[in-house]
Amino acid sequence: MPGSTSDRRNIQPDVRSYTKAINAYSRSGRSDAGEQAENLMREMENLYNSGENPTVRPNSYTYTGVIEAYANSGAPGSALAADRICEEMIRKGKEIVVDDTRKDGDDVKFNARAFNAAIRAWAESDEPDAAIKAESILGKMRELYKETGNRD
Repeated sequence: MPGSTSDRRNIQPDVRSYTKAINAYSRSGRSDAGEQAENLMREMENLYNSGENPTVRPNSYTYTGVIEAYANSGAPGSALAADRICEEMIRKGKEIVVDDTRKDGDDVKFNARAFNAAIRAWAESDEPDAAIKAESILGKMRELYKETGNRD
């Protein structure tokens, strides 16, 4: 019966719910969008790692959304934060490549959209070494493609 107690128990947020909220931050134009999006992702990690909610394991879309939120925020330090999250995504993606015993879903796979957002964050920053940092990310993309053949 709609509205029953059993229906209300089935509305626990999952990875898609959180990622949609993260994407809303990335499109919000708020200067704190990156920080807020990352806070949601860290909440997801905590819920997943504690076993409280096994359906909220951050995936490629989650990481990409956080990187885009930082890139779109324009806040001081946002390019460095986007780069940090991109590095974390690479690390997690490599864990999956090395340890293919993890089979519960998309997990984290590096992708061009995330890298492009991190490059854009540097391109739009006022940091003196922004061009070097952007080119460094491009280099990482090339290396990862050679290692994995991943065209995403």
